[in-house]
Amino acid sequence: MKQTMSVIFCFLIIIGCSFYASFPSFQQDIVKVEEQLYDPLLLGDKYILQNQQKPKEEKEEEKEEKSIEETKSFYSDKIKILVSDQEKQFINNEVEKLENEVIMISKVIYREAGGIPDFSHRAAVAWCILNRVNSEDYGDSIEEVITAPYQFAWIDNTPVEEDNYNIAKDVVTRWLFEKQGFENVGRTLPQGYFFFNGDGQYNHFRQSLETNDYWDWSYETPYED
Repeated sequence: MKQTMSVIFCFLIIIGCSFYASFPSFQQDIVKVEEQLYDPLLLGDKYILQNQQKPKEEKEEEKEEKSIEETKSFYSDKIKILVSDQEKQFINNEVEKLENEVIMISKVIYREAGGIPDFSHRAAVAWCILNRVNSEDYGDSIEEVITAPYQFAWIDNTPVEEDNYNIAKDVVTRWLFEKQGFENVGRTLPQGYFFFNGDGQYNHFRQSLETNDYWDWSYETPYED
């Protein structure tokens, strides 16, 4: 009996040792199974679908953006800025709000550059006013800048001529686009030019009273005079 028990005990020990020796291989098999669960080749169409879903959404967004771009058109025949219908409506509303300021600018143009045939030069007077508004050093609004003492030739009882009104409205519209982040809006005078003086024929614009470095009119004019 004792001998039989010894034989069984030895047999169990041999089996246990064999299982222990094979255990690392068993672990490796588990790892291989886990890797196979995430193998793109084994997952097939399901894996491809999951991983292509995000690029597909991005393509849809790009398609939508492209569609919006394709629906844009020039703001007007004279203002060649590409805008959507929504952007155009926004600018139109803002221009309408500034109708009184447009009239004021047109009066200043009449007094400061009314005899100059070149529309770019007349527009530069309007840009000079708006440059001052942008700087916030000369007033917080168009009206404040124009009516500041000893700055512009402001006389309320001044004729509003059609050409000067159209130039003033055109410049204000371009300025509003610029404030919305649009570039190359059709300036005839760069930002930073706040002063000008005339020689009887034309006005000469400069950044400060201390400099004799005048604007050279190197911008391409958006006007067909």
